[in-house]
Amino acid sequence: MAKKQDDFPVVGIGASAGGIEALEGFFKGVPDKPGLAFVVVTHLNPERESVLSQILARYTNLSVLPAKDGTKVH
Repeated sequence: MAKKQDDFPVVGIGASAGGIEALEGFFKGVPDKPGLAFVVVTHLNPERESVLSQILARYTNLSVLPAKDGTKVH
């Protein structure tokens, strides 16, 4: 069976607010074209706006986007 272009693994990563440093270290080591996508979920006070995507973008050349309803993983 041929592999579709959008058929690739998605890795879920969960962390608490204290896990930011570990996420930074992890994404520093991820190659530019890993052949998979990462979805990062953290615990955050719902009254605060997340800046996690801006923080992680400093440590990787991958596209880092905040998830919104309907966002396509690529």
